[in-house]
Amino acid sequence: MAILIGATMAVSSGVNMSLKALVGRERPPRAQLLGIPEHTMSFPSGHTLCSLVFAALLSFLIATFWPERWQSPLSKVALSVLYVLPWMTALAVAYSRIYLGYHWPTDLLGGWLVAALIIMLVQLLAPWAALVVNPFQKNSTT
Repeated sequence: MAILIGATMAVSSGVNMSLKALVGRERPPRAQLLGIPEHTMSFPSGHTLCSLVFAALLSFLIATFWPERWQSPLSKVALSVLYVLPWMTALAVAYSRIYLGYHWPTDLLGGWLVAALIIMLVQLLAPWAALVVNPFQKNSTT
């Protein structure tokens, strides 16, 4: 599983850097910037792309390896929180990139689109790593 996560994150970074070089879109004007200037191109947002891919991988890990014996109502609440937290973090990262002035809104959309494509590619190449839509649903084979 660690190899899957590491390889997926490495591919995500490589795709991001390649697209930045290919598209070559400038960042928003520095007058709008609230942080330290970045010296790379703007499209797609690498923070947004990688945080979304990582959220998908974490959600898969949580849903896959949550012990079956932990099925109390409190455990289900904890699972729900742990399952949703990575996605909320990814959304917060995306918002911060606009708020701090590092990206145009379309950079975030591009990052999300590329992240979705990478997640789908992982699902195709590793069927056992398919993302679980409902972690509470019982497997039909058990």
